[in-house]
Amino acid sequence: MKISSALLPPLAYIATLGPFGHMRPAPGTIGSAIGIFSGYYLASHGTGLLAAATLLVTAIGVFAADAYSQQSGRKDAPEVIIDEVAGQFSVLLVLP
Repeated sequence: MKISSALLPPLAYIATLGPFGHMRPAPGTIGSAIGIFSGYYLASHGTGLLAAATLLVTAIGVFAADAYSQQSGRKDAPEVIIDEVAGQFSVLLVLP
C-alpha cells in the first residue's frame, strides 16, 4: 500500500519511538525495556487496558513499520522498535 508522504515522518517517529530507536547499542533491547515498563504500568490499571493497548500498538505498529520500510528502503531496520513494545505487551497479557 502506498502511504502519503505527509504521513511518513509521524509514522517513522512512531516506528522508532522517536529517539529511542536510534540509540546505540541494542535499540531492540531499549524497545523491549520500554515495552516491559509501560506494559506493567498499563496492567496495573487493568488487564483490559493492557489488552486494548496491545491491539492498538500492534495495529499502528504494523502500519508504521511498513511506512518506515518504504521510506528507508530497508526491511526490518534495527531502529524500528515498535514491534518490541507490541511483543512485550503480548507476553505481559498472558502472565498471571
